[in-house]
Amino acid sequence: MHAAVGKSTVTAVLAVHRVVMVPRSTILVVGPAGKQAGETVKKVCGFLSAMGIATRGDGVNAGAKMLPNGSRIVPLPGKEGTTRGFSAASMLIVKEAARVPDEVIWRCCPRWRWGMEIWCC
Repeated sequence: MHAAVGKSTVTAVLAVHRVVMVPRSTILVVGPAGKQAGETVKKVCGFLSAMGIATRGDGVNAGAKMLPNGSRIVPLPGKEGTTRGFSAASMLIVKEAARVPDEVIWRCCPRWRWGMEIWCC
């Protein structure tokens, strides 16, 4: 019997690819309450650990993880005040997107129109 692969696993694999292959990249993971975002970061760290890549906190954001190549993945609750100020993010993952206000997604990263990928799951 094969294990099912869901949206969260697929987006975690996409995030792993980005943080490993693009040094100093930043990925934001937004969820309605932050718990969902943290679970995605946990899944990403599991994949990285299986690859032998160690992570550490970024020293700024609770729950955020940084790789040796300078890439980081940052979990955030879906509230406008907590998602501002990430102008250099290259990917946005929105967990339970139907429950995250549109304003949060639009204001999460002002540069998203110029190459930022957005994945909703």
